[in-house]
Amino acid sequence: MRILLVNQTIGPLFNDVIQSLKSSQDIVVFKSLAYNRTNLLSRFASWSLYTLHLFFYLLIFSRRFDQILYVTNPPLSIFTAFIVRVPFSILIYDLYPQALNQLSFPNFLFNFVSHIWNYFANHVYKNSFRLITLTESMAEEILSNSPQSFDLKSKLCVIPPWADVCLSSVDPSIIHSLNKKYAIDSRTFLVSYTGNLGLTHPLEHLVSAAKLLYGTSFNRSLKFLIVGSGAKKSQLASLANSLSLPSRYFLFSDPLPYRKLPSFLSQVSISVIALDSLCSKVSLPSKTFNYLACGCPILAICSTSSALAEIIQKFNCGYVIDPSGDAAKSIAIILSRLDQDPVLLKKLSDNALKASEFFDRKNSSLFSRVLSSATTPYA
Repeated sequence: MRILLVNQTIGPLFNDVIQSLKSSQDIVVFKSLAYNRTNLLSRFASWSLYTLHLFFYLLIFSRRFDQILYVTNPPLSIFTAFIVRVPFSILIYDLYPQALNQLSFPNFLFNFVSHIWNYFANHVYKNSFRLITLTESMAEEILSNSPQSFDLKSKLCVIPPWADVCLSSVDPSIIHSLNKKYAIDSRTFLVSYTGNLGLTHPLEHLVSAAKLLYGTSFNRSLKFLIVGSGAKKSQLASLANSLSLPSRYFLFSDPLPYRKLPSFLSQVSISVIALDSLCSKVSLPSKTFNYLACGCPILAICSTSSALAEIIQKFNCGYVIDPSGDAAKSIAIILSRLDQDPVLLKKLSDNALKASEFFDRKNSSLFSRVLSSATTPYA
């Protein structure tokens, strides 16, 4: 088959999908405007321009392909499916319009957008060949928002994500340079967040927990490190400064080159993932699986009913803290406990590595089977 792949943000995981499909299919990747996440306006502008380009491209060339695989980056692109005359499938990374909740729209506006979006999206889903999601809970969310008469269950396929880094990529020379840069040694208990610092990521709880723990007795030298960029970085830095947290204790760093990530994670005691409660049920960060592959226990600040929480609880590889409660105090208690119980920390790390066996690159090979199969693995 000749398959057109539509994805505005192609990262390492999707590159694995491309390579897997190339082994058995003729693949064409649609290329257009890159995603701009600088602010809300730039996001919608880049989504819209990409989708407009795709619309005219499909209007002219869609019949050249045997199938199209849409990815929900950008979310608007799936609506161009109304003009295509070939089978199409959709890989749903994030569920819309639910994911838009993080933008804090007024309720009346969000409800209006949701009604319109669900109406058209469900008709796109109904006409699709396959709907591919990351977790069972995301699949259930899709079904709960679609009319029963559409019978989407027969189209749904769950393909778990996978890690694209692992401990075998650790470089001792990189470890040495990073340890020197961040003043890390064998006695450091390092709590780290890596990735985008979005406005809705509830990382202020981590800063507040650091304040609760500052000056308390720790067996190892406690250090917090935020590695990344985004709209919330300045807010978090201001909060840390207002709480008089020394920079040697609570650090901020620009994003690391991807090749350095495994070496960095090998030095982290526990990694933090933060998801807004409204978003955590419809999104699953890909960094989760990199943390597992590097044996990093996870401290998730998210809803206890989220897909992320489900993974952590299933494999006992970390802790889940609901951001709506007294999250800072809970985080402080957990970190103190792990410092006092290195055996428990080692067990969580071992469990993370075991969990990663369920999320390796072999999952990318399932795409070729799903896109050409008349059956579905979703039950």
